[in-house]
Amino acid sequence: MNQPKSFPEELYSPHLEQVLAEHREAMEKEGVDLLVIGSGGSEVLHYDDDHGPSTPVAPNFVRLVPTKEKPNNHVVVVGTDGKPTLLFHSPMGNFWQKPATPPDNLNEAFDVREVPDLRALDEEVTRISVGRKVAHIGPRGPKDRDPEKLKARLEWARRFKTPFEIACIAEASRTAALGHIAAKDAFLAGGSELDMHLAFLGAAGATDDRMAFPSIVSLDADTAWLHRPEKDPGHSNGGRALIDAGTRFRGYNSDITTTWVREGAGVHAVYTRLLLGLEGIQKNLCTAIRPGVDFIGLHEKAHLEIAKLLLETGILKNCSPEEAVEKRFTTAFLPHGLGHPLGIQTHDKGGKQEAPEGGMLKPPSGDGEDPLYDWLRKLSPLAEREVVTIEPGIYFFQALLARFRTGEHSSNFDWPLIDQLDGGMRLESNVLVLANGFRDMTAEVLERKTNV
Repeated sequence: MNQPKSFPEELYSPHLEQVLAEHREAMEKEGVDLLVIGSGGSEVLHYDDDHGPSTPVAPNFVRLVPTKEKPNNHVVVVGTDGKPTLLFHSPMGNFWQKPATPPDNLNEAFDVREVPDLRALDEEVTRISVGRKVAHIGPRGPKDRDPEKLKARLEWARRFKTPFEIACIAEASRTAALGHIAAKDAFLAGGSELDMHLAFLGAAGATDDRMAFPSIVSLDADTAWLHRPEKDPGHSNGGRALIDAGTRFRGYNSDITTTWVREGAGVHAVYTRLLLGLEGIQKNLCTAIRPGVDFIGLHEKAHLEIAKLLLETGILKNCSPEEAVEKRFTTAFLPHGLGHPLGIQTHDKGGKQEAPEGGMLKPPSGDGEDPLYDWLRKLSPLAEREVVTIEPGIYFFQALLARFRTGEHSSNFDWPLIDQLDGGMRLESNVLVLANGFRDMTAEVLERKTNV
């Protein structure tokens, strides 16, 4: 089983110093001298039940306190100077689960105070807040104090990862990549979707609550679905497999997708050609990454390259690649965006933010609907120290193809060939923008070879 790396102590202190400075600058600009940030908790219960879903720690809390613990309603209080205060909620007399203890490596950085229950926690927050201009961030904070502009400033800052954050994302990417390799081996051995998922967990050294999101493991026709929670133990000996899964390290996520084919399983030759071509496209898109690159333009480039591949394989015909994009033919095969910011959240904040104080950028289509841009999660140009995913895909959805099957452009599609194809494919890497290029953190461990 994979052994995760230890907490990067030497990187955390400068990280916290920088993040505190960002918080205090935002507080000063918004007229706040005390910021109360909650970790969140499991307040939501299943309908008509006494327990609820597992929830991740709130992102603004994680950036200051990268704890492995579950949310459990901890609070960090940031003032205008000095150490921040960590109110660590450690309920006493609870025989249901082992009580959490404050992480040792945070004792020097915080004024750590254990509180036995939520009432005591709230009383302590009230005591600290007397005579202060207070803002609250988190699910338990007063809604009338939710500081939208202050939060926007913090989300803007989150785009630019510190060395500590980069190390955490890289470790999450490493463990997830090992999981993908094990899932591939299980697939090639004829394993089921559940076998592949369990192989991923074992190799990644992860439990379900340490996953960045519920894994998506699909075989054959089901590979077309972007978010599919089922892991069918009865579906095995597939010819095609798609695995979208990431792990979490110290609150920071990875997000990797791989697609594989198995020789001798009757996979259509065109599907294999598409997958080989998509691998080349994905790698070329990664090599284009550097500061200042227009992400919208990179997304458009992905569609242009996929149009060329669809024409080369005969799926599209009687048009140029440019025409295939202009008339939105490619959106029937690639309906989602090229990628998204990645960090504390799998779909991290800031990708559409216009300025530090807020505001939202608009795609070239403006406020109107356009299938080329509707699901694009990043609109701002790439900047140094951002981490993004690059995940082009090709899918065969009859519902998406239907608008072209009987329309004026029907002759541009080879329908007999399309009707022999189903499922989908996607290749996704976690990529750091460097000063003069990029770092593909996924490729450092996972070498994709689609022609297995």
